[in-house]
Amino acid sequence: MQKKKKKKNKDTPLHVAIATFKTSKNAEIVNFLLANGADPSLQTKRGYNALMQSVLLNQVELVQKLLDFDSEKKEMDEVLKIVREEKEEAGQGNHVKQLKNENATKTMKGANNGRQLTST
Repeated sequence: MQKKKKKKNKDTPLHVAIATFKTSKNAEIVNFLLANGADPSLQTKRGYNALMQSVLLNQVELVQKLLDFDSEKKEMDEVLKIVREEKEEAGQGNHVKQLKNENATKTMKGANNGRQLTST
């Protein structure tokens, strides 16, 4: 019987870019990685996320970039939540209209002894 392997933390490309930031000035790489879905909350082998790693390495520019990224992400998540809620409400509104129309049709059929009215 195989033992379940524990998921280990590992350095991501974002962590590597942060670790080499001072020497290579690869801010463009960090920007690219963040813009394309790199998760700054993932942890390194030592348990540091991108922000913690930047603080430990005294990389003020990256700390600010990551804080700004997190703030923008939270704002975007809030906007997406509002849009989803509005779509759900609109969808429910259409459903209610459809039910009202169906009920009106049934009422009209009932008033005419099951016969639909036709225009001539």
